[in-house]
Amino acid sequence: MEEKLEKSIEKGTKMENQIQNIIKSLGKDFEGMIMPLSKLESVESIPFGIKTLDAITGINGVPRGMLTEIYGAESNGKSSLCLRLVSEAQKLGLKTGYIDMELAMSKELATKAGVNLDAMIIARPSTGEEAFDLLNKMIESGVQLIIIDSVSALSPEDELEAEFSQQSIGLQARLMSKGMRKIIGTAMRHKAAIVFVNQIRDDINKMGFGPKTTTSGGRALRFYSALRLQTARIGWKKKGEEKVGMDIRVNVVKNKLSRPQLETDLEFYFDTGFDTGTDLLNHYLRLGKIKLVGRTFYLDDKSIGTKSDAIEWVKNNKIE
Repeated sequence: MEEKLEKSIEKGTKMENQIQNIIKSLGKDFEGMIMPLSKLESVESIPFGIKTLDAITGINGVPRGMLTEIYGAESNGKSSLCLRLVSEAQKLGLKTGYIDMELAMSKELATKAGVNLDAMIIARPSTGEEAFDLLNKMIESGVQLIIIDSVSALSPEDELEAEFSQQSIGLQARLMSKGMRKIIGTAMRHKAAIVFVNQIRDDINKMGFGPKTTTSGGRALRFYSALRLQTARIGWKKKGEEKVGMDIRVNVVKNKLSRPQLETDLEFYFDTGFDTGTDLLNHYLRLGKIKLVGRTFYLDDKSIGTKSDAIEWVKNNKIE
């Protein structure tokens, strides 16, 4: 047994030496670009601070050095999720930026999400080309989380300068494809998390079975993204007849770093944002650390009350 182990170790050492010799033979021109896979750094992440959402990504949030796409229909929490992400990134001491192509960001909305207004850069470029140039410069200047809101509003310069009667088919898709190729390497080198907000629209070419919707900007973003999250409003929160919030389902459509096709339901209130207390309770339920029997929640054999009491309990007590 020991002899087999020694041979295995000797074989591994020989292989490592061969790999190092191959790398050296390639010369200094490729220094830093090629290495043994074991030397590749682990992917860092920025959390949303929403336990069940961070858990389904498999890496505790969005990856740094890579692209993320958050997409869905209008008014179902995409920008609010991004502001939540900005708030959590600021708590980690990271520099944050927001490219507001829709010209819809407000100080009031950001403040509700817990964003430090003085610590977030906001930019409002006029064209898609300006947006990508600015994005590249922000990455190089050390901004570690950048939100682009949204892809649908990234208008190519040629489209803006053209007459209304002129056709502009494919211009935005070509802009996105070129933009992805330009920023992907820069983002990786500087460990910047780039998050694109995108909309869904009807696919006029789709007939028969399958989804009848697609995302704006062609296919480049979905190919280059390491993580794609789809949001959908599945219900309203009401106080009497008044709508005070909504239930949002987030689905991991694509994940290059962990398992895809996981989902979670979040509660969002217009005045206070995401209900992290309810989410924390749901997180422990998923892990099996808390159990629900009837309407009562239990930790081991100890009752921690009905839902409202259980939420307060998990907010004030740490479960190992």
